[in-house]
Amino acid sequence: LSVILHFDVAITALAAFRLLMLAKRRYFLAGIFLGLSILMKRNIYLIVPAIVFLTIFDNNNGIKGAGRRLLLLIAPVIPITAFDSYFRITNFGLDSFLMWPIMPARFTINPLDGFRYGPELPPTIFYDSSNFLLNPGAIVTHFGPVLLISLWLYISNSKKQKADLFVLVPLLSGISIFLFATLLGFSGGMLRYLILVVPFLAILGAQGIASVKSRMARCILLLACIAQFFFALGYISHERKVPSGLKEVYDAVKVSLPEDARIMTPL
Repeated sequence: LSVILHFDVAITALAAFRLLMLAKRRYFLAGIFLGLSILMKRNIYLIVPAIVFLTIFDNNNGIKGAGRRLLLLIAPVIPITAFDSYFRITNFGLDSFLMWPIMPARFTINPLDGFRYGPELPPTIFYDSSNFLLNPGAIVTHFGPVLLISLWLYISNSKKQKADLFVLVPLLSGISIFLFATLLGFSGGMLRYLILVVPFLAILGAQGIASVKSRMARCILLLACIAQFFFALGYISHERKVPSGLKEVYDAVKVSLPEDARIMTPL
């Protein structure tokens, strides 16, 4: 899946583990994984408000307790991200340090055709298969039909379900900020940015499947989930390749650079 969803898969794994650490009240470990996530990709910003909220309002120890928990969370983040932040700011400016979901001023995004570089550079448009505004089917391909069906089951039986704050808060935070960023043209409608909420959707979906009384229906959903996994694995294995046009660009850049050159990107 990482071939299609880039670093978002790794960010998703860290997001789930970090929320587990918060649930276990291991704030320092949660902070370590938050710092690592920030180094990897900036869409972690989608659930940062949820992480801070869950840390502050974890129990009723008053302001001092909330401050202590928040300090434990932030303490490892600062040294982990300090050198990267300094490099980004000094070499690419503050806007490239912030990046997504707040895009730099030199980028503008039309959600219906992708990124465009500023007027000082040739306009560039690319198509992202996860753009649900251009490709509504991305909702199915990036979240999976089984998950969508199980969520429908959860919603239809919502009165009987119990949802923990550690599921709902990051879920609502991520979706809300993503939709807001899409509305303002910051995210380009790329669903792969939102993939880090899948573990939380899966928890709700599991409750939806558990609410099905028919054992046969539950078995069918389970088999469909397994089939979906192997279908995705086979598709990725078959399609995994660097597009010829992109390879030509890499080759052209490589020829024009010294042998020991390294290509770096603020993203």
